[in-house]
Amino acid sequence: TIDRGNYTEQLMVKEAGKSLARQIKEVVVPEIDAYRISAWSTAAIANGKTATAAVNATNAYEKFLAAQEALDEAKVPQTGRICFVTPAYYNFLKQDDTFIKASDMAQKMLINGQVGEVDGVKIIKIPSSYFPNNTAFLLIWPRCSVSPKKLEDYKTHNNPPGINGYLIEGRIIYDCFVLNAKKDAIFVHKTA
Repeated sequence: TIDRGNYTEQLMVKEAGKSLARQIKEVVVPEIDAYRISAWSTAAIANGKTATAAVNATNAYEKFLAAQEALDEAKVPQTGRICFVTPAYYNFLKQDDTFIKASDMAQKMLINGQVGEVDGVKIIKIPSSYFPNNTAFLLIWPRCSVSPKKLEDYKTHNNPPGINGYLIEGRIIYDCFVLNAKKDAIFVHKTA
């Protein structure tokens, strides 16, 4: 809710649209992202596409290559793969001389969060809180999964009963499914 008195006294900076956009960016999108990462991790573990080993600056790239090999052996297409990494794993990977950071990545970082590329795989760093516990990275060919948003509805009410100002309501129904025929296209690396 945005109280009309606060709205006018604060020079109209608490706008309904801006508040809704902030809520979507800071709450809704992270919740959906964490849900998808969890669903993908669960599918990879259930399918046996996982490894468990400590990761450090001397073996981070090696662990990434092992994940790539697992997807290659499962005949997963090599183009379009994405690797979601924790900040700790990303730091280890950056310390490896074979990590390639393309010079034109700055613009892509602003658009989709991509922070680099290794062996043609986009590297996207996300907070470790999005991952299940003890996960270093998740390598995926995104076309193995469907992540529908069945309903996304937001409404702004002006002066609803009991409120002098704005009431912003939102509802979103989402899910994430891994296609059974393509379940081999996900690999998760656990650290413990």
